[in-house]
Amino acid sequence: MTTVRAQNLQDLIYKRGQAGVTKASVTIVFDNKDKAKSPIGFEDYPTISVTRQIVLGGTSKYLINGHRAQQTTVQNLFQSVQLNINNPNFLIMQGRITKVLNMKKEEILGMVEEAAGTRMFEDRRDKAFRTMAKKEMKVQEIMELLRDEIEPKLDKLRQEKRAFLDFQQTQNDLERLTRLVVAYDYLKSKEKLRMSEKDLNDKRQRAMFLESNAEKLKNEIAFLQEDMDKVKAARDKELRKGGKFQALEDKVKEHSHELVRLTTVLDLKKSSMAEENENRAKSQATVQELGKQLEQKSQLHKQLQERYDTANAELQKQTAEVEQKEELLQTLQTGVASKEGQEGGYQGQLQDARNRLSAASTEQEQAKLKISHLEKRLKEDEPRAKKAEKENAGLLKSLDGLRSEAKALEAELSRIGYESGREESMHKEQSQLQQRIRELKEQADALKRRVANIDFSYSDPTPNFDRSKVKGLVAQLFALDKNFTQAGTALEICAGGRLYNVVVDTAQTGTQLLQDGKLKKRVTIIPLNKISAFRAASEVYSIFIRSTMRPY
Repeated sequence: MTTVRAQNLQDLIYKRGQAGVTKASVTIVFDNKDKAKSPIGFEDYPTISVTRQIVLGGTSKYLINGHRAQQTTVQNLFQSVQLNINNPNFLIMQGRITKVLNMKKEEILGMVEEAAGTRMFEDRRDKAFRTMAKKEMKVQEIMELLRDEIEPKLDKLRQEKRAFLDFQQTQNDLERLTRLVVAYDYLKSKEKLRMSEKDLNDKRQRAMFLESNAEKLKNEIAFLQEDMDKVKAARDKELRKGGKFQALEDKVKEHSHELVRLTTVLDLKKSSMAEENENRAKSQATVQELGKQLEQKSQLHKQLQERYDTANAELQKQTAEVEQKEELLQTLQTGVASKEGQEGGYQGQLQDARNRLSAASTEQEQAKLKISHLEKRLKEDEPRAKKAEKENAGLLKSLDGLRSEAKALEAELSRIGYESGREESMHKEQSQLQQRIRELKEQADALKRRVANIDFSYSDPTPNFDRSKVKGLVAQLFALDKNFTQAGTALEICAGGRLYNVVVDTAQTGTQLLQDGKLKKRVTIIPLNKISAFRAASEVYSIFIRSTMRPY
């Protein structure tokens, strides 16, 4: 801009855009017939045109052969043919020859290097070195960040992950063993309850039997008492008559002995009955105790389920946190090494870099800032670390307790002879049975759809409705003999839609069904009290008689 009269790019536009012209452009065309001197990549073009276009507002763009290009591309194009537009020695302007003649050795060397094309590569080399120095600082910062912050956190997270996986495995084992123990307790309590009920029923039957025997013995005692009274009366009579007293006395003794025997048997039966009643009361108490134990086991199962739900929620939370930290680690390790889109992997070049001394002061300041930041973070994280250590100690203690409890449960299961695969086999059998039920339901639905025409359903139109008044469909009220099943199609064709009419006893029943029966489809109702038998006319009947009586 110092070689032209314009102060800025807006002055290059005609009347600064006030005349309706909003852009200005300039194009330079080069003859490219000499292919030996053509720029790299432009050997196939006879001419090369370079255009710069300025748009109102300060934006500008470059075009090479009509295609848009970056400014660096245009600079590289000119520099490849020894034309450095930033130092235009190829332009011979007023006073330029005098300046060249008065140039110093360094300036002449620079002009020669530029004409020879080496200046471009030196500039690129210097630019690459500066970029490498910046990247080295970035890489050093990232390496320190990885070494001081990320790697310790990753080690801690890995340890937490291992502890968490152990906790998860223990939790799963505890859940499985808890289910087994609860199932075993339930089956054992159920078996005890069944045996107690059976014992109670047996004792009730025994008590009823003893009561019936006691009633019989009472009746026998009453009969014997009557006989004894009769014998006493007869004895008194014989005594008065002076008859057979000795024989009667013997009979009295015999009956007395029998009475004593029966009384003893009655007492034994009563004591046995009392014992049975006592055993029945004990059995009832045992049943109540088993019910209480079952309720306690149910509450224990509920508490264990709540503990499992809480631990599962904590597990999901920690799993999400671990996944987040793993994602952060993966992002840091897969090469997002800068924010400018450059790839990582400068270790080989960083070893040969020559600018470590110039960047030492900057690194020192950054290290001081980082140290202060880390000390601040350390003060903030130290209380949380102590708190986490206490929490982890409690968790480890709880984990040891759960492991010991799990071992005790496993020992108990092995002692009672529990089969580990029995629950899975029962679940598998249950799933197979459920699948079979679904298949049978599907078959039943398919068969039901095939006979959907004879499916007649209704709701009771009145309370206490007598469903025997509805006889059903006509097709359901008769049956074909097995020898004439082939005539079913002909019968169906002849009957047509009347085959699916609904037969009821009276017209009143039909009216109730139509009004309040909530029928799902339109049907025709046939009341039996409205049906009249068909009678042929007398003329037709006489013709039939004559035709049957005609001799052949």
